[in-house]
Amino acid sequence: MKKIYKLSSIIFSFLPIIGIISCSSKKEIVENNNNWWDENITIQVNPGWAWDVKGNAFPNAAKLVEKKINELKNDDNYDKYSFKNLPNVNVKFDWSTSDNETIIQNILNKKHDLGFASISATMKVDQSKIQPLIQTKTNSFKFDPEWKVYKDSGTNKDEDLKAIALAQTNLFSSQYNQNNLSWNGAIYKNFYNTNKKVDFYRGNIWVYGSKKTQAKNAWANKNWVNFRDAGILHGDPSSGGRFKLQEKLLKKHFGSDAFTTLQEEIQNHSSKFKKAYASTMLDGNYSIAFDDEGSFGWTKRVQDQTTHFNATNPEILVVTEPLKYDVGSFRENMDPRQAKLIANAFIKLIEEAEAKSESDKTKALSEIYGPNYGYNDYALIENRKTELEDTWISVMGSDDKTW
Repeated sequence: MKKIYKLSSIIFSFLPIIGIISCSSKKEIVENNNNWWDENITIQVNPGWAWDVKGNAFPNAAKLVEKKINELKNDDNYDKYSFKNLPNVNVKFDWSTSDNETIIQNILNKKHDLGFASISATMKVDQSKIQPLIQTKTNSFKFDPEWKVYKDSGTNKDEDLKAIALAQTNLFSSQYNQNNLSWNGAIYKNFYNTNKKVDFYRGNIWVYGSKKTQAKNAWANKNWVNFRDAGILHGDPSSGGRFKLQEKLLKKHFGSDAFTTLQEEIQNHSSKFKKAYASTMLDGNYSIAFDDEGSFGWTKRVQDQTTHFNATNPEILVVTEPLKYDVGSFRENMDPRQAKLIANAFIKLIEEAEAKSESDKTKALSEIYGPNYGYNDYALIENRKTELEDTWISVMGSDDKTW
């Protein structure tokens, strides 16, 4: 059972207000009252694609985090507080689920101390009942290095998003079907700028096949019915990158009166929709596909087979607006001092690995939980309102505000 805040935690929450408490007093609180400190930490990590190889892929990941937490804890220079007289921390990873909503519920219910989940799952729950503190980052795609959104006014509202889509299509068309791509076991490095990290992701909308022209003309003429009737492959309605983001963009582009919700459209026009991955798109009744942006960057092409993106002249029509990448949230009643210490351990591990020589860096990064999953860096969330809530509303709208 997790420890509940006692006097030391209550005092800490008022420290910004009562500045008369001296630094020595703060240090004494930490050294003499460790009832707020948790020795055993369970972190729920999303195994994703690594589910079937998680044991071999990251055998020492939890121990690396544990070691770094304790190094920082015992370093007098780490913070104004001295943690060194507190017990060392033991860290356990839970790989049991890749379901984002389950992960965030386990934090909400205090089953686990920290969990990494999608922004969609994170923003669904009462924000006062969790502590979102770690922003994950990923390598930037070469075709999408900056946060750009659908314009609110003007004749070309989707101009920036279509420019990203065109750059993406050109890179995909020129390189994906080549045999000399730089697959490193997780991604095709050709599509990424590994020196730039971004804290967002997008969805996109593919057009292809026999009704491709119909779909493109319907988009240009803002004719929702003709667009829908070209046939749409889509992801699960809970997916940010393969459903929710596309739905929001379509409402903005075709107008709020075009349809009520995509789920209602699916119910009323079931023959025009099919739940399927874009990587399986084929000609026939469907010429539109919702996808995570750049999914071909981590989808290994199978030579002489037709399992991925086997369609006639596929192109990305438009990308969606961005959402923040996955977030690491701590349980509500973990003391913020310890939560920040753990968060900094994740940040420090990446920082130290990146500072190594190239060959040593590759090995070091492969052992850390994150880089082989798409978390190529971590950052502290300093202001959850401006960094999470405001950006969520800007894309998803105030009707999706659940905190």
